Amino acid sequence: SLIISAPRREIKYAYQMRKISTVTYVSHGAIVFILGSGLRNLFDITLPRVAIFLITIALTIALTLVIVWLKKFKYFKWLKFAL
Repeated sequence: SLIISAPRREIKYAYQMRKISTVTYVSHGAIVFILGSGLRNLFDITLPRVAIFLITIALTIALTLVIVWLKKFKYFKWLKFAL
């Protein structure tokens, strides 16, 4: 009840953080699949799970930042539906 009665505070970047976390959540599954099964089936390469985890983190952050950056350009206005 203490949390419910606490005054609401405006978080400055909450809306942007929510959109970024959505893109990260949606894309990480595909990246894990590609790094795990895709590389093993196509090139017979098996990565350690820690490497898959670290590469997934790096790629999802990079993908999210690229989408946020591209959204600002005229021909990529359709990316607003991804964020």
